[in-house]
Amino acid sequence: MIKQNLPKKFRGYSTTELLEMWEQIANKDGIVPGTPKDKIRTMNHFLRQFEIAPVYQIAAKKGNVGGSPG
Repeated sequence: MIKQNLPKKFRGYSTTELLEMWEQIANKDGIVPGTPKDKIRTMNHFLRQFEIAPVYQIAAKKGNVGGSPG
């Protein structure tokens, strides 16, 4: 479940853009070719910090936030 109190920007990228990129991956559309690697890494950090992706939600419940999931 996506938390409601998200910043408008995260590490210089629009939160909306990062969420849209995550939605593309979740829907198996994949990341648009040519997307900067830094933006992909930022999306990963964003998902982890705000526990948006299911894998990070599970890790948080296990007390493994900040480390590798599982």
